[in-house]
Amino acid sequence: MSRCQPGVRTPRRVVAPRRSQRRPGSIFLDREQRLIGVMVFGIVGGQITSISSILNPDKLAHLGPIADLKSL
Repeated sequence: MSRCQPGVRTPRRVVAPRRSQRRPGSIFLDREQRLIGVMVFGIVGGQITSISSILNPDKLAHLGPIADLKSL
């Protein structure tokens, strides 16, 4: 995943566009910029055909600091 500036801010999290495995997606960060989760979109013919979501901290750990989901 490449680094980019946060796109949308909400009171408790940041949603930032990213690419993962050459597919468009978003990451979700808490206020301290710790990772909450990742979404990746499957696109065919210019339309979203699938959405994959990863929230398991064990699968996200290689991307950086993980948020404490219980505190959200």
